[in-house]
Amino acid sequence: FVLIWLQLFNIQIIKSNGFISEAQKQFFKQLILLRGDIRDRNGNLLVIDTITYDLYNNLRKDMLNHISEEKILRLAKLLNIEIEGLKEKLSQKKDTKILSDIDERLANLIRELKTDIVYLSPKVKRKYPHKNLAAHIIGFVNSDNKGQHGVEYKHEDLLTKISRETNSDQLFPKGTNIVLTIDSALQKFAEKTLSKAIIDSKAEKGTVIVLSPKTGEIYAWAVYPDFDPNIFYKEKNLKNWSITDIFQPGSTFKVLTISSALENMAIN
Repeated sequence: FVLIWLQLFNIQIIKSNGFISEAQKQFFKQLILLRGDIRDRNGNLLVIDTITYDLYNNLRKDMLNHISEEKILRLAKLLNIEIEGLKEKLSQKKDTKILSDIDERLANLIRELKTDIVYLSPKVKRKYPHKNLAAHIIGFVNSDNKGQHGVEYKHEDLLTKISRETNSDQLFPKGTNIVLTIDSALQKFAEKTLSKAIIDSKAEKGTVIVLSPKTGEIYAWAVYPDFDPNIFYKEKNLKNWSITDIFQPGSTFKVLTISSALENMAIN
């Protein structure tokens, strides 16, 4: 009895806060946080977070027969799916996913129905509107929306730090925006030129870095082969080999020697 009493005291008094915290995790989920935008030096948008919704069944198995046919038909038309297919989803266990990646427009139309047979669950999705453009610089996020490679990884703390511009009217708090030194127009030209050079020379890979000789700011950084960060899980060339691989500079280093000689007027 003494041992049982001590164990009860341990659980209910000493470790109670820990158990309460663990229990709450089963009922509450973390608030959605939008990562900050990434833009080029001219303000052009390179990366943005968007909110989409998943639609779930909110009925228990034995409740479908009590729902009017008209209500199900209206929802089926709105979702553009067959009524029988919708009924099949609704007849399954509660919280069964019915539809994924619903945009805000359709989500609002579903809300206007004021139906309780389904419910919407928001999720955040990182979008790279220019696809392969500057992919190795920007990097990407994984399925947990955590930065992988590039700026997304290097500045994870900043992109997820709630911005001072966030106000109480916003549904979802947003991280801090980042502006790169990259010029997207010059980046696009560098990538196009590099791709052509690779094809003409039948090379396996190549890189072009365009920077300011006065400040060292990088205006463009093209790496071939590239990848689309929107579908990184299908891609193979995620590594920025131009800064991770070791290679001998060889004759390319002579540029520095000649530049130094010209600057010091040793040669003309």
